[in-house]
Amino acid sequence: MLAIVAVVLGLAAAEGPCDIYDAAHTPCVAAHSTVRALYGAYDGYLYQVLRAPDKLTKDIPVLPGGFANSAVQDKFCEGDSCSINIIYDQSPQKNHLETGPPGGACHRSDTGANATAEKLLVGGHPVYAAHLKSGNGYRRDKTSGIAKDDEPETMYMVTSGKNYNGGCCFDYGNAETDNLDDGPGTMEAVYFGNAKGGLNHGGAGAGPWIMADMENALWGADRVESSEPPIKHDFVTAMVKGDRSVRIGAPGPYEEGVDYGGSDMAPCGADGCILPKNSTYSDCEAKCQATAGCLGYVFGEEACSGKSGPICWTKANMEKGAKRSCRNSRVLGPFPGHWAIKGGNAQSGKLSTYWDGRRAPGYAPMKKQGAIILGIGGDNSCSAVGTFYEGVMTQGYTTDAADEAVQANIVAAGYADLSTSSTELVV
Repeated sequence: MLAIVAVVLGLAAAEGPCDIYDAAHTPCVAAHSTVRALYGAYDGYLYQVLRAPDKLTKDIPVLPGGFANSAVQDKFCEGDSCSINIIYDQSPQKNHLETGPPGGACHRSDTGANATAEKLLVGGHPVYAAHLKSGNGYRRDKTSGIAKDDEPETMYMVTSGKNYNGGCCFDYGNAETDNLDDGPGTMEAVYFGNAKGGLNHGGAGAGPWIMADMENALWGADRVESSEPPIKHDFVTAMVKGDRSVRIGAPGPYEEGVDYGGSDMAPCGADGCILPKNSTYSDCEAKCQATAGCLGYVFGEEACSGKSGPICWTKANMEKGAKRSCRNSRVLGPFPGHWAIKGGNAQSGKLSTYWDGRRAPGYAPMKKQGAIILGIGGDNSCSAVGTFYEGVMTQGYTTDAADEAVQANIVAAGYADLSTSSTELVV
């Protein structure tokens, strides 16, 4: 038998994943778990259970060493049905997850996961997972510190490699604040399951896969069909990283008498921005340079604008120009975006990189809104199943070194199946 000694328990509690990310200057802005503390010094509550018959609740604390005190839940729920009502955020941002409200896809409120559906060992301690069925789900729309628009972030969750389906969508991460589908790029969440076909772009074989839900699609790469291999582990570390979009390539020439119709974007839109009298194309270019996602601009000189000054149109796409008098233009360069998928065995080894490259067309720059979801899609799609043990979201795009240190911390935590483990039980 593998004995879990006090020294090992002390070391496990000395540093958590969020301590690692904080030290790397990409701090956790959300840290959720039903099984363990994600900071070495965290001594608060992990989650709350709701007892069905009398609707009373109980907060579940951590033991010395940082693991969930499941005995508190066992005593409170003995002989009765309990669900997980709240998963507390251990980060200073206090982005606690509660059962989700109705949304555009599922018009009813979500329910809490059965609090006793899955028991396992972590660090030799018996603990409970959030074992979600269809209709279960958690959300927080009003958050603090979560990435918005094109701000960079990293998120991971530890999930079960055995409990999944092809329903939409077993997600953890960034989503819309109005519980609706607001279009491509309005969310960024890590997904695990075997959804494939249509907007669900699974990889090779039958799955399951780690993918990114960026709204209106699940992505394993920047194209419809990725070659990502299935993930075959009992416990899975699943990670998605979203970087800031940066313009690439040298600007094209300033072309006189060339117009690019359509694809008008803020701040000028289809009507254009009327610039102050005597402004030049450099003033129009400055507007585009200051706007994320602006590929280039069209400039109408004051002499033929018909307005009080020159007109500027900022463009999200400039694929085909056409000759036109009184119109001049310049392509400044694309914003391809950058993101990554990583994953691994939560019981051993290092992370593998399944994608590290540009975003799919139409997804850069991102338009993230900053809500947090678990077990559902951004529009409250509620047909997925899955298991959640722990997960964090960071402020900033994490380094590879920090990611590997977090993976090593997860492995050292000692995830094990209760029925097959040879680990000595710690009570």
